[in-house]
Amino acid sequence: MPIITGGASIANRSLVRDPIFVPRRPRQQPEPPASPPRTQNRAYTHGIGRLAFRSSPRNTTASRQPANRKTRDSSPPTMSRASKLTLGATSLFAAATIVFVHFQQKAERALTIRAIQAMHEGVVRDMEQQRVKRERQLDFDMQRALEQEYKQHQTVRDSTSEADDTKAPAPR
Repeated sequence: MPIITGGASIANRSLVRDPIFVPRRPRQQPEPPASPPRTQNRAYTHGIGRLAFRSSPRNTTASRQPANRKTRDSSPPTMSRASKLTLGATSLFAAATIVFVHFQQKAERALTIRAIQAMHEGVVRDMEQQRVKRERQLDFDMQRALEQEYKQHQTVRDSTSEADDTKAPAPR
């Protein structure tokens, strides 16, 4: 049986199909919804939250405009006081959060550096203690070797036990 890798073999093309060679059906585009009929010469203007109509791009007529709103062609829409306060408060909060996190990270980094330095000093101290211990052990071994050498060449008596026997008792 032939090995199938990444597609169909010639012998089994009817059983396994390679996804590259599978023909795709064209998608049917849905019909756009019917739009309401448009009145000629009506366009949106830059109003403040309301729709205002104008008869032509240049001339506005008072009969087509709402009575309580004036359309301004050149000025951008303005924000309410509540919107300005909300925007200012959220911007200030975001800036304060960024500054706080920045200083917190600096403080943590300083603490981390101090901790690393303290650990390094501990390692240096341990290495120094091990060095001193090795030196003392070498000195001790050297003294033991000298003692053994002296004992071979000299006869050594324990003088403390003889001194205790020869001493006279102290008068009371």
